[in-house]
Amino acid sequence: MKSFRPLCLGLVFSIVTASAGMAAGLSPSEKAYVGGYRQGSVDVLSRLVLLDDHTYCFGVTGGSLDLLTAGYWKSNPDKASGISLSEVRASSSLFPVRIKTTKDQGDKVAFVIHGYSMSEAKHPVFATSATDSLPTAMRPLFVADKSNWSDRYNLPPIKSDQARFFYIGHYERDKYGRPARVKVFQYALGNGNTVLIGYDQNQGRPLMNMTAKLVDNVLHIDGQRFGKKDTLPAEVFSSVREDCTKPVLQAAKNVEKKNNDATPAPIKSFYLDSKAIQGSPWFAKDRD
Repeated sequence: MKSFRPLCLGLVFSIVTASAGMAAGLSPSEKAYVGGYRQGSVDVLSRLVLLDDHTYCFGVTGGSLDLLTAGYWKSNPDKASGISLSEVRASSSLFPVRIKTTKDQGDKVAFVIHGYSMSEAKHPVFATSATDSLPTAMRPLFVADKSNWSDRYNLPPIKSDQARFFYIGHYERDKYGRPARVKVFQYALGNGNTVLIGYDQNQGRPLMNMTAKLVDNVLHIDGQRFGKKDTLPAEVFSSVREDCTKPVLQAAKNVEKKNNDATPAPIKSFYLDSKAIQGSPWFAKDRD
């Protein structure tokens, strides 16, 4: 089964110096922003392309970080303060679930935790129940200082009548970065008997909303220097539009829910106090 980690479209655009045509509807002050910008170090490279249709593509690559976002930009009412960028993305489950039926499991349910993606969650917790009653306690999945991750972790088989509902959640942090309350999502098992649970890091990330200002041909984002402007050729704008902004924005417009018995959506979400996290971790070692 493929990774739950969102697949990055890839930064297919290269930042080069050349001429490019501008859309007729842009004001002179807006035209000045259209182009490519980049900021890089030995380990991380960030790239931003502002297109002439008021869309943008922003990507970060480096190490384990692989992020591609898109959205819209517009002039601020006070044009002297620059422009605003607002990310758009499709909404989906924070903890995506896949359910299937496996032969020769009897009356047991197998819960499988996708370790690679779940490593991005903040101290994930898990529980099951026979009824729709919300749990008052949940067990952590992993030890707090865990750093080595396997592909999958198999929970001990649970009788199906005791796992008609299951719960997965993690800590939300306060403004100081400390674990605060626990956000939990409830799912119904349905007719399957094998459940794979992962974590969507992209959904766990706040939407990007930034301000930017061009000063002496250098873009500053939220008051910090980002990079010098490079004018891009028309074919690069076309590539960025087809491979980044168009698919991302189109996916966000498609609000039709595609959840089904195999990929269910949560029934509900709720919060628990951190005191409700009790018991030893399900997995205390690297592998199950």
